[in-house]
Amino acid sequence: MNISESTIEKLDKAYIYNFYDEYCNVVSKENATRLHIGFEANNEYANYIDKTIKATKKEITFEYIIDKINKDNVYKSFCDNFKKLLPERFKNSIDVYPASYGIGIFVALSFRNEKETIKTEIENTLKKHNVIYSNEYSDAGWVFRYKISKSKDNIDKINSIS
Repeated sequence: MNISESTIEKLDKAYIYNFYDEYCNVVSKENATRLHIGFEANNEYANYIDKTIKATKKEITFEYIIDKINKDNVYKSFCDNFKKLLPERFKNSIDVYPASYGIGIFVALSFRNEKETIKTEIENTLKKHNVIYSNEYSDAGWVFRYKISKSKDNIDKINSIS
């Protein structure tokens, strides 16, 4: 990965990060194909955000990284607003977090019969607000991903949810 030491020094001051290869093994920056960055929004662990940046031929600068993070921050406010829309019985029993694709729902520790109910309620909420999305389980099945479209119209819908 083409990333300078000065960029790494800046990352050291504010972020948790790792370099990964295409198989998600932690590797040196020279062997990396991805940079994974994590940070707490507003210094709250409950607002943990992560971002994976693929290696490019160009140098990955700190400004480039910040730009990538900021483009995905629309999901942070959407996630906060989305949590408010959840039925009261789910608010403390599921972990909803923003991710680069939209929102993730950690379901590994949920009861099996609750997963389908939770999914149905979330999908009904998204449909009610006409949010364009697709969904899938993570490879391990621990996270249910809601991939939210980044179209201008969809972002406007997301921003209007409160």
